[in-house]
Amino acid sequence: MTRIRAQGILAAGVGIVSLGAMSACSDPVNKTDLRPEGDPEVLSVMVLIDDGFGTELATFCKPDDDKVPGILPGGQQVCPEVGSDDPPVSTVANADPLAWWTRVVFDELLDTDIEVLVDGDDPSLPCTDESITCAGHIDTTQPVVIDCGGTEIAYDGWYDPTGNAVTLPPGPSLLIYPLDFVATSTTCTLTINDNVVDKEGRPVPEAQRNDAAYTWTLSPLAIAGTDPAADDDTAELATDGAIVISFNSLIDAATAAGDIVLNDGTADVAATITADGTDLIITPDAALTADTEYTLTLADGAELADIGGGPYTQEGDLVITFTAVAP
Repeated sequence: MTRIRAQGILAAGVGIVSLGAMSACSDPVNKTDLRPEGDPEVLSVMVLIDDGFGTELATFCKPDDDKVPGILPGGQQVCPEVGSDDPPVSTVANADPLAWWTRVVFDELLDTDIEVLVDGDDPSLPCTDESITCAGHIDTTQPVVIDCGGTEIAYDGWYDPTGNAVTLPPGPSLLIYPLDFVATSTTCTLTINDNVVDKEGRPVPEAQRNDAAYTWTLSPLAIAGTDPAADDDTAELATDGAIVISFNSLIDAATAAGDIVLNDGTADVAATITADGTDLIITPDAALTADTEYTLTLADGAELADIGGGPYTQEGDLVITFTAVAP
């Protein structure tokens, strides 16, 4: 029987976030850094950041603990070495707006009741010895509370017992991802619930549980690129084409009304603005004139927003210049 990882779908329905590889149901091959004689301590809280490389960055590391995650494969140092502030740990301010997750790393194995295993082929059925694959879920066990911008959000994830301080995952951990869309620039906090216990039933210490909130903030709404490119004076666009401004989160087209102007050098050209996920699409209402230069401008000070209200203010005119060509 093989265990597969659950997949998270943003509430907006724009995509599936695949979060993990397959692992055997048997005891982990890699030894975990356990301290079974004490309470299960939180070593670090990691968050997927908006860097395009799938990097998890620590937003919390337990100070002066020799079990905290160290240098992982690839050379990333997660937490400072004991007695050092290098690298410094500060609150993550650039969590990936579309695909963030958080990983809470512990120093010993947890009671596996924190996770519900279901049949990988039929999630309505439990995982059994006859199941070919099984998927883990924590949406019903609710090991944590995640509050984003003052609102408690729905989430799922799994419990991963594998790893140690120098591997990935870096120790026994709960990996948690949102089921709700969270607006850019929103600050989220995670609090651990009382049902997170080790194999002897000992809970996470009060100071790391009800008295602690682990925090991160999603990246601000930003332009990721344009098509045609804004810095290409030789750009071309088919006469029946559309201009695209791409963002790092789900953009609300209604907020762009009146702030985007398409001009043919003589007069403004009527166009319809729509959104397709992260793309703001500006489609001329009529075919463009071949061999004519056009300019699209997103004006300085224009205020746009993602579908959750995360704000964006244009600084300086964004100008896209292109020549229309016959397709």
